[in-house]
Amino acid sequence: MAGRLQMPDIVWKGFRDRKGYYFKAGITPTPFELNASFAEQEKKENYARMRLEAGLRKIRYLKMLENKMLNQVIFAYGENDQAVGRLMDEELSFLALKNAVTYRIPGGSHSSMFDFPHIEAIKSLMFDSSNNK
Repeated sequence: MAGRLQMPDIVWKGFRDRKGYYFKAGITPTPFELNASFAEQEKKENYARMRLEAGLRKIRYLKMLENKMLNQVIFAYGENDQAVGRLMDEELSFLALKNAVTYRIPGGSHSSMFDFPHIEAIKSLMFDSSNNK
């Protein structure tokens, strides 16, 4: 699993209102605009994607999963994920409380989990019988 459990309100509301955000250094929600360099069709596609993302990012997964055990979940994240931001302390504490395995990629980006050696480490975690509690 990857992504965020608790997207900051400013981000999902911005996407709802057709305003883009990225996470500077994986932490700070930072607005960006679709400027004149984007073709009109590309803008329309991006705006449609933003509205879909707003709906998904609005969901408060900490609340939704509060009565679930996550001992079968491996949550990988990059510390410099500019697309969705790194996991914050509240999210990490929640995952630890729910017995999920977290895999932190120092300096990693949004897709770093698919790069070697991380993909191999994550596969090892998936097939490690001690994680199958």
